[in-house]
Amino acid sequence: MTGEDEAVSTTEQRVLGAYDRSRMIDLARDLARLKSFTTQETPVAEHLARFLGPRGFTVDMQEVEPGRLQCIAKMAGTGGGRSLMLNGHTDIDPMTLGWRRDPWEPMIEGDRLYGHGLVNMKGGVAAMIEAALALQAAGVRLRGDVLIAAVVGELQAGVGTVHLLERGVRTDAAIVTEPYGARNVTTVHSGRWQAAITTYGRAVHHNRREQGAADAIAAMVDVVREVSRMSLSGGPWAKVPGLPRLNVGSLIGGHGPEHDIAGAYYVADICTAIVDIRHGPAQSAASMTADLKGAIERALAAHPRIRYEIVAPPPASFRNGRHQFPIFDLPLDQPIVGVVTRNVEVVTGRPPEQVGVHLPGSLASDDTGHLWAAGIPCVLYGPTGPRELAEDPDGCVLISEMETCAKVIALSALEFCR
Repeated sequence: MTGEDEAVSTTEQRVLGAYDRSRMIDLARDLARLKSFTTQETPVAEHLARFLGPRGFTVDMQEVEPGRLQCIAKMAGTGGGRSLMLNGHTDIDPMTLGWRRDPWEPMIEGDRLYGHGLVNMKGGVAAMIEAALALQAAGVRLRGDVLIAAVVGELQAGVGTVHLLERGVRTDAAIVTEPYGARNVTTVHSGRWQAAITTYGRAVHHNRREQGAADAIAAMVDVVREVSRMSLSGGPWAKVPGLPRLNVGSLIGGHGPEHDIAGAYYVADICTAIVDIRHGPAQSAASMTADLKGAIERALAAHPRIRYEIVAPPPASFRNGRHQFPIFDLPLDQPIVGVVTRNVEVVTGRPPEQVGVHLPGSLASDDTGHLWAAGIPCVLYGPTGPRELAEDPDGCVLISEMETCAKVIALSALEFCR
């Protein structure tokens, strides 16, 4: 071992020794107490600004929409080194049924930290911030900048990351701490294309429905059935088995342009379904639109008085976002892949279980698509919950996964930005 190798090894040990488990968990719990559903993320941004500003980070509070803030914080380097973005979203999934614990009062049970929004993805946000704090506490002065991008609206197809890119923010690489697992370095995911299908009918009081009614909900029932069983043109993506796939995830019907549901005594004159398609390179916006049109028109053959419309992306009022996610497929020879892969082995003593495609993770979509489209090489690397999480109605993240990720990210920043 050369003197330079010994110095690097000593620095690595100093960084790992500066990792603070309690600090990371406390931050994750503080974030989880904030109900930051999509479009309601500003309290998280304000909390992070108060947390990171006094610790020496340069904080930029970006206003993505009026009153909607995201926190971008920089740990400045000394100059001349490569820069690294640590990217994580602060909006959380909608609440689902079945919670047994208080979703807004995080609690620890063994290795599990319970609380809504922790697995997707406030646990990853806390881990990436702890990585930067460990570097800082170890007294490491990197030549390159480390940028913490706690963005809004990833669940809206990445409006926060698109916003920062449109304002010229660029780094030499990025790590996105989505819950793909501390044993996986993921470089591939599907594209995501969403559309709103709306059927338009004629509202009549249902005691006179035989006199000219055209039921938008009844028509949509047939549309959803036909769309759900249709095949998408272009065929599969061999790299990611299971693509393409389609889900009708939201449905609302009623009356008038606002889908008023108060008048159930009237036949509905409007109904909208939101369709989410995860796709590979064989599908395009044009081909998916054509496929939907074919299915809808087959269904509406039995409803001659119904009109329909397809809007992609869905209108803003449905809060699904104004962008589509591009496919992400990073070449494995990009330096950031090797850096993170090596440091997984340094921290855990074993190479990653998967590098490249990760199933089922690669069936999803996220901000890496926007980053790579903007020329920023990036990997997905973040903590997840237990393997049986799908059977547990209460969301949680594994603390051990957060710890591994924080340490791997810290060492990766040390290597990449020095």
